Amino acid sequence: MLQGEASIRHIQELLGHKQLSTTQLYTRVIIDDLIDDLIDDLIDDLIDDLIDDLKAVHKRTHPREQKPAKPDPELDS
Repeated sequence: MLQGEASIRHIQELLGHKQLSTTQLYTRVIIDDLIDDLIDDLIDDLIDDLIDDLKAVHKRTHPREQKPAKPDPELDS
């Protein structure tokens, strides 16, 4: 409901809390969870991007990934 922009007072009434501070505790937990989820998603995306970058560097630079050089006919003479 908070994500849908419902007012804290409306949420307080729905939950039956007498004190607004009780509702605020619940909403703080929800916000903390959302932040944790967002951070986890960002870290996962950064790690995926880093792994992709490292694979690209490996493919470009590792000798085993390089195409064999074509023999130069002038050197064979």
